[in-house]
Amino acid sequence: MNEHGYFKLASSQNVIFLWVKGPGNQETFDRYNAEFNALIEKEGYKNYAVLVMLGGENIMTPEVFASFQNILSARIDNGVKTIALFITDSNGTSITQQQVSKLYQATPDFNVQFFYSFDEAKQWLESFGFVVEHQAWQAFVKTLPLHL
Repeated sequence: MNEHGYFKLASSQNVIFLWVKGPGNQETFDRYNAEFNALIEKEGYKNYAVLVMLGGENIMTPEVFASFQNILSARIDNGVKTIALFITDSNGTSITQQQVSKLYQATPDFNVQFFYSFDEAKQWLESFGFVVEHQAWQAFVKTLPLHL
């Protein structure tokens, strides 16, 4: 089966930037997971945040949802402290929010929040002590294939 959906990763300081445009399938999720883990290992992160930029219909298939549930505890145990989800496209937003909320129900003390502006997401992450470098974010965004 071929990959469906797109993602891109980068990092600055102890914040991982993730762009996701879906919907994606299991093959795309498996590649994302491998690249995410490689980035964590390369940077040596033990305490980090994730700033996710969502575009398109980011609806998880049941298979991808189950896979994400399986890795979530390990990610939290290995250093992710908070996740800000920045929504740039309203397609499928309510379903995406429902799925993500359901995903994190098992971890009620974990900090995850949706935002409709980069500045709000940035401020929220900074309230937890993470530094979101605006220039690094802008450089990341310039590399994205936003036409997809």
